[in-house]
Amino acid sequence: NHTKKTQPRHYASKNADGRLEPSKLGVALVEGYQRFAVEEGLDLSKPALRAQMEQAMTRIARGEHSRQQFLADTLAATHRCYAALERHAPAIDAALGQHFVGAPDRARAAPVRRAGFSSCRCGAMLDLRANGPGGAGGG
Repeated sequence: NHTKKTQPRHYASKNADGRLEPSKLGVALVEGYQRFAVEEGLDLSKPALRAQMEQAMTRIARGEHSRQQFLADTLAATHRCYAALERHAPAIDAALGQHFVGAPDRARAAPVRRAGFSSCRCGAMLDLRANGPGGAGGG
């Protein structure tokens, strides 16, 4: 269930009435996604992609759609999402920055746990830092 995944990922939490309330992270991600939704024709804050995949799986079960075509379509949609996120990373960063003041400064001050952890497309090496228990900044 989609709503059950929002809590462990800290996008939302249940209030005293048992209703989901968005967290700062959840609000920031939705705002970031919606900043490029119109331009891309792709709003990752809405469940449309998942619904399309579920409908295609139902068609597979009925013998109306092939597994190979489903996989090709799903991989193409996933690639499109990733490419859109990559192109519009500054919009998402800006939305996150509006809700998490000072986070970049704390992140840069956190101790490096593993240097050269991963590489960016530009070729720059990225360091893994810890900010929280066992790291600087207290969380």
